[in-house]
Amino acid sequence: MREFEVIACATRESEAETGWSRISAKQRLRTLINVKDGIARNASELAEIEARESGKFLESAIAELRDCITLWNYAIQLLTVEIDSSSTINQFGENRLCSELRRPIGSVLMITPFNYPLIVLAERLPFALAAGCPVVVKPSEVTPSSTQRLSEIAYECGLPSGAMQVVEGDGDVGFRLVADRRFSMITFTGSTEVAKKISAVVDHRQTKTSFELGGKNSLIVARSANLIQAAESAAFASTVNGGQACIAPSRLIVHQEVRGQFLKQFLEELVKLVRGNLERYGLPIQQPPTSSHASQAFEVLQAIRRSPQWNEILDLKRFFPDIELDQFVYPHIFETSDTLGTLFNKEFFVPYIALSTFSNIEQAISLANSGSYGLAAYFWTNSKVELEQFTSMVRAGRQWHNCDMRDSDPRIPIGGFGLSGIGRELGPNALDWYRLPIGLISRG
Repeated sequence: MREFEVIACATRESEAETGWSRISAKQRLRTLINVKDGIARNASELAEIEARESGKFLESAIAELRDCITLWNYAIQLLTVEIDSSSTINQFGENRLCSELRRPIGSVLMITPFNYPLIVLAERLPFALAAGCPVVVKPSEVTPSSTQRLSEIAYECGLPSGAMQVVEGDGDVGFRLVADRRFSMITFTGSTEVAKKISAVVDHRQTKTSFELGGKNSLIVARSANLIQAAESAAFASTVNGGQACIAPSRLIVHQEVRGQFLKQFLEELVKLVRGNLERYGLPIQQPPTSSHASQAFEVLQAIRRSPQWNEILDLKRFFPDIELDQFVYPHIFETSDTLGTLFNKEFFVPYIALSTFSNIEQAISLANSGSYGLAAYFWTNSKVELEQFTSMVRAGRQWHNCDMRDSDPRIPIGGFGLSGIGRELGPNALDWYRLPIGLISRG
């Protein structure tokens, strides 16, 4: 169907007496369990589609499908608890009751990115469906197939077609969807620049928005840190998904007294990671999904190298003299004292890492908070005092201490500060992001 027909269908599903929004929570729960089971049965197929289309390593795609199932399970768990618990009703004086009702917000538009099509969708879709909202999904034109296949599985498992629909197309299609006033909520995961354009369209309307956007994330290594563990984590996290992860750290902020020791260990971990990938996949890290993405990565690298403020302190080519690494996108580390420059403050979505040092905690926090983003931060310290300072003063919506994104949990809300987004998803209130509270006072 064309996009206007899909929106009309979603609107009918939201308003109809027999639509997804009006059926009982128990019916929705049974359907969501069936869909989750269908995803689990078809996880291998979905992972293969995602790997083929996005360029992911198959093992990575399989692991992401396990995470998707965990997210669907969490939505099911939240809805189950809600069904099993009694409504909150408070008595205010004689013969007077007060209660809070929650209604679905209405039809929801979800625009998802190319880098994590199913993970990003699983962070949102099952919770909106559990809340009773019909959903229209517009996946990236680069990686639409896994989302389309998931919708087919959902239909096969009993989800009404009007409860979830997929519209394929480019950015123009996305903006035509955004322009339609019948959506009550829009979620978008992608670049800050596109989010600004969406806001320009919807800010004058009563449309709720939830944006998870770019990041220029810092990994802080304190003097007290376990440097071996910190280096392994930095190597993994900065190159995960080929650096195409909005929460990947692209700034290493290291205490000046442990700089040399940390860099030595970090280099060893990077070489180990690249060597393992070359042996297993013939690639140093996961590569961009299209030649256009790869060309942009090479252009960014050349622009950085032309800048006199930056010193490249690591080029992996010398460790692999028999491999033409220049044909690939691969990790690079640059160091400078110019923390106001582009490399330290602009998101490139590639594993080009900016290194800076600090001498005290205040300086580290200042560096971490520099720029306009505030999505994720990583703290490596064995000092409780330092950790309290970091967590209370660093502006980042998701934070990890002595670990990284491999330790994630749907009970933790996600979102950002500043240009990294607006709104939140997941967490114990995940269903309420897609509902409106209604107060009821009753006598008699």
